[in-house]
Amino acid sequence: MADHCIVCNRTVPGGEGDFCCPGCAAVHVIIGKMELDGAERDERIAQLLEGVFPDGREVETEEKEIENGQDLCFLVGGMVCPACSWLVHNSLGKLPGVGNVNLNFIAETCTLSYDPMQIGKDTIQSNIEKLGYKYYEGEDAQRDSFDYFRFGAGWFFALNNMMISFVVYSAESWDVPFAMQLVCSILLALFGTLVPFYAARTTMVMGWRQIVSRQFRMESLVVLSTSAAWIYSVYSMLTGDFAHLYFDVVTLLLMLIETGNLISGSFYKKLSRRVSSLSWQLPKKARIKGNDVDEDYAAVEELEPGTEFLVKRDEFVPTDGILMGPAEFDFSLITGESHGVSLEQGHYVGAGARLLSDDARLSVPAGGRATLLKRLLKARLRLSTPARNSCRSGIISASILCRLWC
Repeated sequence: MADHCIVCNRTVPGGEGDFCCPGCAAVHVIIGKMELDGAERDERIAQLLEGVFPDGREVETEEKEIENGQDLCFLVGGMVCPACSWLVHNSLGKLPGVGNVNLNFIAETCTLSYDPMQIGKDTIQSNIEKLGYKYYEGEDAQRDSFDYFRFGAGWFFALNNMMISFVVYSAESWDVPFAMQLVCSILLALFGTLVPFYAARTTMVMGWRQIVSRQFRMESLVVLSTSAAWIYSVYSMLTGDFAHLYFDVVTLLLMLIETGNLISGSFYKKLSRRVSSLSWQLPKKARIKGNDVDEDYAAVEELEPGTEFLVKRDEFVPTDGILMGPAEFDFSLITGESHGVSLEQGHYVGAGARLLSDDARLSVPAGGRATLLKRLLKARLRLSTPARNSCRSGIISASILCRLWC
């Protein structure tokens, strides 16, 4: 028993126990797990105490419901024991405009709601980093959004070109004044130039790079055909041959390619987000038997072959393992079929399986740590990626045949 807290030296309520609050008890457990000494230990204690007592003040933690707030999901790295998750959860709950905090120590995932009018994501991130933990959101937050304005402008130019070209082509059969033909031709040239240099700039740049590197794919063929049509159309306009202007073909072909890129890009983005969400659900830690305690935690990356780990009911298997006793699992995260599968001792259980029965022990295979779910997800992404390289051999073969024929 102590009159003052052994961590922060505050008065212990009632004089019972060694800590003044659960926060100091959590700090004591965390420091013990990290096995720090000297100045490094003192610095870490002060850093953690800042999360318990912001600016040295005692702040009551209360559950807050955020109305019309935004949801935020991120990962918290560097947690060594459940006390870390309690400390982070307690610190986030004290922030103004933050509510519905849900932190999973095993999976290292945190979800919360926040009011952008009161607090920003940078403040939430700095709050976690001040405690000495890592904050990261994954790859989805780094992706650039599609430029819908440029896409819409490109279709505006293409559709207007289609309408204006009707006037120019009608000059072959109808009596169209030369001045009108000239004005319409200039508009066709203007719109036909804006599309490749502005709306479909990405496709043009990619195609020219393929041509320079001699890796002929779809984009390079489109660039060659549209460039040839554009050059010929400019020559025809300068010579007064308005019946052979193909600016409308240039704009329409490029915008069809851009539309296809938009559809496929949105599909792959959704698929990638789904893959990320699945990988986020995998636990980042495993329960193992410690030296001095019956249950300890270790990062999945640190598991060695033969290491036994414990999985409790309704938890996901963190890494592939050999089952040490009979148990029932749900593989819906991997296969999509939600039903129980009973397995006996010695069966191979893949990461991502959810335990339906009582606690089960597994052992890391002799081949080392592996994650079947991650391999399946990577294979699915690789198979769903457009096989643009597959057309290269056909293009090379066709070019050789053309040379022999000519």
